[in-house]
Amino acid sequence: MAQSQFNPYIAGPPLREARGFFGRQDSLRWVTNELRNPGTNVLVLHGQRRIGKTSLLLQAQLSLPKDEFLPVYFDLQDRAAQPLGKVLASLAGKMADRAKLELPPSADFDDEGLYFARRFLPQFLATLPETRRPVLLLDEFDVMDKAAEARLPVTSAALTLRPFFTELITEQERLAFVFVVGRRPEDLTLNFSQVFKASTARELWILDPESAERLVRQAEANDTLHFTDAALARIFSLTNRHPYLTQLLCQRIWERTHSHELPEDTGEAKAITPPRVEASDVDSAIPDVLETGGHAFDWIWKGLTLAERIYLSALAETAADGQPLSEGQVIAVVTAHAARLRTLEVERASSELVKRKVLEHTGDHTYRYAIELFRRWVQVNRPLRFVKEEMDQDGQAADLVVQAGEVEYRKEKWLAAIEKFDNALQDNPNHFRAHLLRGDSLLNLNRPAEAVEALQNAHRLDPEEARLPLARAWIARAQELAQAGQDDEALSACESALSISPYESGAKELIAAIWNRRGEFFFHKEKLTEALQAYERAENLAQMQIVETRKLENEELARRFYEGQLALQKGAWARAQDEFQWIVCHRPTYARDEQKAVYLLAQAVEAGITPPPRWRVWLNHPQTRAGLFVLGVVFLLFIAFGLGSGFINLGQEGYGPFAYLATPTPTHTPTFTPTLTPSLTPTLTPTPTNTSTPTHTPTPTHTPTITPTPTATPFPTSLVDDFGVTMRLIPAGTFEMGSENGDSDERPIHTVLLEDFYIDQYEVTNELYAACVDAGGCTERNSSELRDSDFAGYPVRSVTWNDAEAYCEWRGGALPTEAQWEKAARGGLEGMDYPWGNETPSCTAGAENGAQFIDCDGETVPVGSFVPNGYGLFDMAGNVWEWVMDWYDSGYYSGSPDQNPPGATDGSSRVLRGGSWVDDPDVLRVANRFRFSPDGTFNVIGFRCARSP
Repeated sequence: MAQSQFNPYIAGPPLREARGFFGRQDSLRWVTNELRNPGTNVLVLHGQRRIGKTSLLLQAQLSLPKDEFLPVYFDLQDRAAQPLGKVLASLAGKMADRAKLELPPSADFDDEGLYFARRFLPQFLATLPETRRPVLLLDEFDVMDKAAEARLPVTSAALTLRPFFTELITEQERLAFVFVVGRRPEDLTLNFSQVFKASTARELWILDPESAERLVRQAEANDTLHFTDAALARIFSLTNRHPYLTQLLCQRIWERTHSHELPEDTGEAKAITPPRVEASDVDSAIPDVLETGGHAFDWIWKGLTLAERIYLSALAETAADGQPLSEGQVIAVVTAHAARLRTLEVERASSELVKRKVLEHTGDHTYRYAIELFRRWVQVNRPLRFVKEEMDQDGQAADLVVQAGEVEYRKEKWLAAIEKFDNALQDNPNHFRAHLLRGDSLLNLNRPAEAVEALQNAHRLDPEEARLPLARAWIARAQELAQAGQDDEALSACESALSISPYESGAKELIAAIWNRRGEFFFHKEKLTEALQAYERAENLAQMQIVETRKLENEELARRFYEGQLALQKGAWARAQDEFQWIVCHRPTYARDEQKAVYLLAQAVEAGITPPPRWRVWLNHPQTRAGLFVLGVVFLLFIAFGLGSGFINLGQEGYGPFAYLATPTPTHTPTFTPTLTPSLTPTLTPTPTNTSTPTHTPTPTHTPTITPTPTATPFPTSLVDDFGVTMRLIPAGTFEMGSENGDSDERPIHTVLLEDFYIDQYEVTNELYAACVDAGGCTERNSSELRDSDFAGYPVRSVTWNDAEAYCEWRGGALPTEAQWEKAARGGLEGMDYPWGNETPSCTAGAENGAQFIDCDGETVPVGSFVPNGYGLFDMAGNVWEWVMDWYDSGYYSGSPDQNPPGATDGSSRVLRGGSWVDDPDVLRVANRFRFSPDGTFNVIGFRCARSP
């Protein structure tokens, strides 16, 4: 019986089963071995479209050892616009299914990821043995990066999934991640590449020869085709063993070969000789492949810059089948076609195309297409005339806009220039000068983080011309980070500047300043080894010498301290005084083992009350001793006649030559306090008139007069500050902070005592913020509304935490603490969900529960559009989120101080409160907490200020 004839080649859908999957065993082993390392929890697989990344992930889900791993495949395609909670609910469904768990209701998954991270994930991990590692296989992760550039809600996965995964990677070392991206990791934006900063990456490319041959000869296994060696070689010369294109070419060959009708089945078994495939049969299938696989080639083409397209079109038109051409030959073709096509970017395009695996470097400045089929597709579908028309259509409009932007740039109208450059980049995302001048404009506006990103795009297009501007932007970013106290990040930014421009003195000076500051800190902490290392990094030889001297001095101090202690133990008071005297003169505050040298000096002085050293010399003289003998006899006579008592009494009072015979009374002990610094030098010798015992002068008893405390005058309930801003008094007292009805970071409810403070009656408006910008106190933000008189009374938005804090400082105040904000928002009510009570919000302007939220028309509304709360404050719910002072700490409430809690001491995110016009009613609750990067900006974020009375 003849075998059933079917086409064994699968070109298109990912391979979910082992059938049809060839090669990649080295990559699968790499994934397994890397995941076995407990210190590795992030892997990145990247490569061109259709190179087999998804199939590899699905095969990894099948092949990873089941006793060691629980792999979970999850595709992120088409999920960028979904809320984070919905995406996490879908991911949890996949995880629960693999672990045979019951999935919680999708409504439990919030858009901050709290339920997933704190409830679901611990339950999921608890079901697995400690020896079995869960692995998330995340496909198409780079779609989030592309979508993040669009205007999406603040809760969308494109904007929230990256920071959520970053935090999860840091906190969950047992959980492993394998990300698949269709671009090189370095081509991702700065924010997304941060996810992979501690990852191990591997690029997927063509199949090995043995696997590729087995793929081609699949049809021979079912006796439906037979390939000659010449046909096999021809296939590989066209596809270069690219898995998708090899499958596609073989699939088309099989279809063409078997396109005739099969013989009728007569019921008799007949031996069918499989058709023989020659090299000519392979060539006959090429047009069909170019048409069928056009979408894959088009995807590669769209990922190229205009300069790279020009180079490839010229090479495709000139080179023959598989022929390499020199760079000079290609540029000559470009110049002959149209001189204006020849640019610096075109001349340098070849090296970048080699990195993208589009070209192969065959010799000294000689290149050819890595895949001959792609060359043929470009030759037919993207000739030079097509690229020139493409440039004229797309580039001409962009150039005109860039020229208009350059006019604004030369006038130093940075915001207007940026708008022009942004418009140009929408038409031509690879316009070099638009990126370059946009970055420089941002730098002039003191927005270095954004400038770095813009100039990195310019550097990608022209590394040489953008080199110095990008280095300057990195230095400005480093200075900004250093001012914010983020020294490690500042050092990293300086290294980035030096990596592209090694002689940047500004970067070197800042590195030295940071290490000098660290050295000074360690020096004052007496951590001399660390100080020496810091000064060495700063190349500060003078300070290194000071530290070395300090180390030697410390050794001498320690030696003398030990000798002094030993002398005290032996009763050698003079020796002890000498040692501790030297120590106190050199280091008045010196102490070891919680014993201060100044106190031990006092102890030595008190214990060894003896004549001063000069007297000791005098007393040791023979004539002095003889005289003392005579005086002693006289003294005894006085005692005998009762006349010596007066001298003794004098001695007991500490006077006269017999003072050393005085016995200190129990009620008088010389006191040496830490503020006592003996006026001694290493060679100090007390004079004969000086005694070791401090004179005690009785202090008259002071009877205090008790004055009744006057009753404090109440602060006014409202005031207008120097800038014309109305602020409302929030009176001192306690309130119950938090909620049991919200997220876990709102618990536990705890009593907080706050002092009196004032807070703005309204959210800060565009008009007020613009005044701060004009005065030089604030950074320009929100250009579309800030200077528009129609929006003067609307809340300013798209401000960072740093912008908000700078504005409040300019007005003489600060952002409210989280506790101050919540007490103010409650308006005197306790235990309620909203500033007005428990009733859900309404869009009605006159309603007591009025607020601007997702059910209302439009975006923001003028401040004060709704009814105020009990403290006379407007818009404490909705309109815009409001920055507060605190760092975000999800567990802070568990250990929060009872009085005036300042918030967490550090963190990666600052707290936002109040909800906004894009949020659901539940988000507007007064106890709800949200976190966001202090450097981040969105059009739903504003603020208000507070100050002490």
